[in-house]
Amino acid sequence: MTHSPVIPDYSAMPSHNDIKTVAYLDPMLNYAEAHLGIRFRPTEKYRYSAFCPFHADTKDSFRLYVDGNDVVRFHCFGACGGDWDIYDVIMLREKCSFRQAQRIWADYLGLKDVEFHSGRSQNIPEPDAEPEPDDSVEFLEPAEPTDQTKATLAEAAGFYNELLLSDSEKYSKVLTYLARRGLESPIIERFQIGYSPSLY
Repeated sequence: MTHSPVIPDYSAMPSHNDIKTVAYLDPMLNYAEAHLGIRFRPTEKYRYSAFCPFHADTKDSFRLYVDGNDVVRFHCFGACGGDWDIYDVIMLREKCSFRQAQRIWADYLGLKDVEFHSGRSQNIPEPDAEPEPDDSVEFLEPAEPTDQTKATLAEAAGFYNELLLSDSEKYSKVLTYLARRGLESPIIERFQIGYSPSLY
């Protein structure tokens, strides 16, 4: 979905709040589609839906909408259950700080002078610095699997692949899920993609 940005002409320097409003809806759609690998479809005015990029979504539970304050928001009605603004989404995607997310968004918009917020996001925790280990860590090369292990794994892969392909009606949801991700029957067969149903 290609949207041409309609950027308001601010006489004063825009704030971080200004650049997350409905005036920037089209750039937000473009950014989310390009950087999250999703495709939005319009559902009504200022409302769009897509598959959530933050969990294995089987329904289009990810929404982009404009709230009562004209702020563009993202909401997942699926496993995430989160409600975010553009900065939260960038923080989740890039694993960066709130300040960095503001800069990334301003740069994407081509804005040089923006009044950034110096605080923290209310929804997404700041990424932790990598702690130093207490003791030195030794890395071991993984052991080569034995012929018996390889044979057992190949047998299990073949079993679950045959199970998946044996009843397309029973496993239609699984096959539809795989097809939406570009995995059609020849690929499923070639790479022994299978499905292990719940026992309960």
